Amino acid sequence: MISNDHSSRLRVLNKNLNAQVLTFSASVFVIFAIAINLPIFAGPWHFLVRGLLVSLGVIAVTTFLMKAEKASLSEYGLHWRKDIIKHSIIGLSTGILTMLLIFILLLTFSNLDFVALSSASLVSFLLTSIPILLMLAFMEEVAFRGYLLFKLKQQFGVRTSVYLTALAFGLYHGLVIESLIGPAVWGLIFALFALYSKGLALPTLFHFALNWMQALFNMKQKYTPGLYEFIQIDGLPIIDERALGLIIQGIILILAIILIEAYCRQNRKNINC
Repeated sequence: MISNDHSSRLRVLNKNLNAQVLTFSASVFVIFAIAINLPIFAGPWHFLVRGLLVSLGVIAVTTFLMKAEKASLSEYGLHWRKDIIKHSIIGLSTGILTMLLIFILLLTFSNLDFVALSSASLVSFLLTSIPILLMLAFMEEVAFRGYLLFKLKQQFGVRTSVYLTALAFGLYHGLVIESLIGPAVWGLIFALFALYSKGLALPTLFHFALNWMQALFNMKQKYTPGLYEFIQIDGLPIIDERALGLIIQGIILILAIILIEAYCRQNRKNINC
């Protein structure tokens, strides 16, 4: 039986955790709102500036809350510098291979092909795509897979924290169904990578690699022109590209759920799932 004093302490702790999560979430919302409406210069480089400003703002809020709690992120299982080079390499290579596999599936089973863009410049692409997309990936990981993920994990466990932050990540990309079958599904993988590696290097570089590979094929024109472009060719596809895209997202969702359950099973003695 749980004593009244122990129950009271648990209620106070949960109340404080709720307040901290709400404070962080509200602060990040305000930071994003301000950054979006700042009168920054036109052109793709303003995404880099906004990404930097949001990242610094989120880190500042995180630092403030940590000091208020007299705690450190490592106490929640988030280690900013642990194995950063190894995790960065794993994240980058895994992201590139993942997107290559998706592209191969699209080229094999749909009526898509790709061509080189005549106006493409390798130097220009590298100089714009790498810093801009890397900063934006870091910004989103700090906002969704940093303090928020690990704080929710402390209170609600792995499953709830992963699914809640993935849902928030999806809705951040737009209040449309495509956000839930696209970014939200990837958000499950990003969150799991953050928990597994106890840091942000792995999910950030994995996230960056996915976006960079899409940019390479001109799918991120908002940020940078690509070097290649997918085109439709004549003939009946084995599977319609839209249907194939949904199938791929479904496979990723199932894989994410399996990995989450495997992570919980493997760490069931040390974590609350």
